[in-house]
Amino acid sequence: MIRWIIGRILRLTLIGLLATLLGLTGLALYTQYVFQESFYTTWSRLLRPQIAWQKGKYPSARPLFDLAADGRGGASPGADEVSVATPRELTAAIEKAAPGTVITVLSGLYRFDGHSIDIRPAGTPDNPIVLRATRLGAATFHFNLLEGLHVQGAYWRFENLLIEGVCASDSRCEHAFHVVGGAAGVVIRNNWVANFNSPVKVNGSPRGYPDNGSILRNAFVNDRPRQTDNPVTFLDIVAANGWVVDGNFIADFAKALGNRVSYGAFFKGAGADNIFERNLVRCEWRHRGGIRIGLSFGGGGTTGEGCRSGSCSPEHTGGILRSNIVMDCPNDVGVYLNQSARTTIHNNLIVNTRGVDVR
Repeated sequence: MIRWIIGRILRLTLIGLLATLLGLTGLALYTQYVFQESFYTTWSRLLRPQIAWQKGKYPSARPLFDLAADGRGGASPGADEVSVATPRELTAAIEKAAPGTVITVLSGLYRFDGHSIDIRPAGTPDNPIVLRATRLGAATFHFNLLEGLHVQGAYWRFENLLIEGVCASDSRCEHAFHVVGGAAGVVIRNNWVANFNSPVKVNGSPRGYPDNGSILRNAFVNDRPRQTDNPVTFLDIVAANGWVVDGNFIADFAKALGNRVSYGAFFKGAGADNIFERNLVRCEWRHRGGIRIGLSFGGGGTTGEGCRSGSCSPEHTGGILRSNIVMDCPNDVGVYLNQSARTTIHNNLIVNTRGVDVR
């Protein structure tokens, strides 16, 4: 009788293990089909930004998130929460920030004039520096600045900010965020950004390349076509690798002067392994006119000094464009590939545009 019971338990255990294995295998295959990349790559990419964001939002629970992220307990060194209520307090807090610092901008309107707000301190992968409002719309930044937040330090998180360009000349309000050089691992999340030529600009410098950033669930809009002949591209990401642009609303990018060609977003400059996914891109939403192109790998090309490898042939390698909606681009294409190798275009809805151009 005991032998029979043991045998029965062993059989049930084996059946359970086999079912679990088949279930995990099926999940892995389904994930690979939907996202067109390995199961491990997908889940590590999706979970790591979530854990980092939760660590910034709930500093007291960081040991638990550290344990979930890498199996180690213990408190995060350098954790410090600072509340600011004036532009001067904000710039002082940025200068003094250290890994683990959380800078909370209290409710109100903050105006900045000049060239840019320099962000030089660096966080770490486990202890990013967070600049946030308590909720989207609580704190509004008015930038009369050429570049806005000039991010040169690695591992910063920017969350819940309402940022508006208020320059008298459209040619002056270039970027809300300029991420440059060694500023790896930057996360721009849950912000509303309006009235800039290129709200997010990313590029390399002699200090290195700002790889592995994320632009997640933001809105980028302009109230009217930009009266400038400067480039108008909402997400202008050059010579960087491993960025994810996920879940954003990108609309009403238009250039009224010069060649009148504008882009919603592109990766170029010999970058690699960058992703557009689950974005809603509406070329014409509240205003019309100009030549508006939705999403692109390669854009209009890059001059030699802007290329990651010294050469931009190809302009991009290994891009993924999946599960996006690109719509209302009547004068040009919704998706444009220019000298971009090994690109996957998967599961997108492209409507009321001139389609896809592969060049």
